[in-house]
Amino acid sequence: MISLPKYLSQLISKGALKTMPALLEKIQVTPERNKDWDYTSPSAIKIYNMTKKSGSFGFPTCQELANAVVANIEPENPAIEKIELKQAGQGDPSKAGFFLNITLKNEFIENEVMKLLKVQHLSVEEEEKKERQRVVVDFSSPNIAKNMHVGHLRSTIQGDSICRVLEFMGYDVLRTNHLGDWGTQFGMLIAELDDKFPDLINQDVDLGDLQVFYKSARKRFDTDDEFKKRSQENVVKLQSGDEHCMVSWKFLCDISRLEFQKIYERLDIKIEERGESFYNPLLKPLVEELEARGFTKDDKGAKCIFIPKQKVPLMVQKSDGGFNYDTTDIAALRYRIEEQKGDWLIYITDSGQELHFKLLFEGGKLIGIYDPAKTRIDHMGFGLVLQESEEEVKQEDSKEEEKKGEEKKGGEKKKKIEKMKSRDGDTVKLQSLLDEAKARALKIFTERLHEQDANHEESKGQQSKVQVQESDLEQTAEILGISSIKYYDLKQNRIQNYVFSFDKMLDPKGNTGVYLQYAYVRVLSIMRKANYSPEQLEEILQNERFVITHKRERELALSLLRLPEQIDLTLSELQVNRITELLYEIAVKISEFYSECKVIGSPEEKSRILLLEATRKTMKQVFTLLGMQTIERI
Repeated sequence: MISLPKYLSQLISKGALKTMPALLEKIQVTPERNKDWDYTSPSAIKIYNMTKKSGSFGFPTCQELANAVVANIEPENPAIEKIELKQAGQGDPSKAGFFLNITLKNEFIENEVMKLLKVQHLSVEEEEKKERQRVVVDFSSPNIAKNMHVGHLRSTIQGDSICRVLEFMGYDVLRTNHLGDWGTQFGMLIAELDDKFPDLINQDVDLGDLQVFYKSARKRFDTDDEFKKRSQENVVKLQSGDEHCMVSWKFLCDISRLEFQKIYERLDIKIEERGESFYNPLLKPLVEELEARGFTKDDKGAKCIFIPKQKVPLMVQKSDGGFNYDTTDIAALRYRIEEQKGDWLIYITDSGQELHFKLLFEGGKLIGIYDPAKTRIDHMGFGLVLQESEEEVKQEDSKEEEKKGEEKKGGEKKKKIEKMKSRDGDTVKLQSLLDEAKARALKIFTERLHEQDANHEESKGQQSKVQVQESDLEQTAEILGISSIKYYDLKQNRIQNYVFSFDKMLDPKGNTGVYLQYAYVRVLSIMRKANYSPEQLEEILQNERFVITHKRERELALSLLRLPEQIDLTLSELQVNRITELLYEIAVKISEFYSECKVIGSPEEKSRILLLEATRKTMKQVFTLLGMQTIERI
């Protein structure tokens, strides 16, 4: 597949260079969801305005410059049917800017769809061959001895999807899980483990809920001086490599990994662990080197790196001699650039850590680890997952009611938006969230099955509302529930907070994962009804062509061809919702196509079957990029 904006830019650039041989500005082309044209270019306006002082290449108006560019575009080019000028705003045309509005040839769209059909695996053609780049993506990053919670949802899902897009585009991607598996908290966790399971090696140990275990240790640390002292001693022992403490630490890590892996398997996430403990041996030599090179300054006993124009420093060693997140992150930054040879590093965390990463990257430049000319680094921050809840608003009784001794009226309830939490006020476990999504999806299927049974006589001869075999309901509900959670998260602008709602996620109408799965299943259903075997479909592909005979065919086909440009936007902006936008657009175009274009039994049947096969193939690829498994019946 080719990026249509890039391809059109090349065609128009040739005309622009004929018109203005000294032109250095690159021609920009953007998609235009418009019934009258397909793409637009604002470059004539930009070029004219940028070169006004030097005479705008001899053109007295933007309109004349734009007309000259259009006149010099090769008329026999394979893609462009026509280019029309559109004035920007109202007023005198001689003083106005003009857009180039581009309409593609139907034959060009048909040919690109046929190319899509004839390749086994979809891929995007690059303008020029580049050396394969390595990208280190840091995402998910849960903490040992704590459950993964809703706060890890966005980092895990967004991280996996951006990795899938990068891998699809041919990057060498290192998926990195920066586990919180080291630090002072392990002193109290080891002490708690010693008290509850004194014979750890020989006992059959069941920690139960990790969060309960952690909270118990935390409470004792805050209230029990003897426990606190033992915990602090354990930290020193652990950092010194004490055998007993190391065994306990490894046990806690192993138990936690098993729990994390259950989540990753359900979400279809592949990730390689490289936690904080990995960098521990590097910290002392790093601080000694920074001190020797004069980058650290003493601040109340702590060793800090002060960044110009920043109020908060990077603390690389605490006053008690210990290390912290800043030290570990500097060591990780160096390792990823120097040892892993990362050309591009992406850190995916909540936006609340934006200042920390700004300091880290600026500090990396200051001490010579990070050179922006050689390495691209991005903090892919995201907003919070919120919930809508109700709270009671107390109303004061009137004086008359008080005098009469009447009972107080119940308070009204108002809705409020807050951070997502469980009924007891704790952070919502990710496992519980996935379980509920599956349960709700299963309930929808079950209710529809009961409805079918109740109306069995009336539904004879009609298509079944639920086409899934009863034995497959559990697995189908799992896929539908989890894919709906993923899609609802990924379709958001990642920088913004959003309100989590199962009702909205599982709504079969609108821009939801369920609606998209329905659209995909509908494509498969039509193709099954057409009853073409794989061999017959291959024969059609070899002997027939997709031909546009209706505007809805054209609109659907063009949507499919826009995948490369949406991927370009995704990687330039690090916004996965650019891909969800396309998937929803395709689903809408499918619905419009079905409503106006008969497939089976029509004179255009074979051509339209080819279009549906191209749609199936493209949708399947987009679902994969989003990390969403698909279902074939619903």
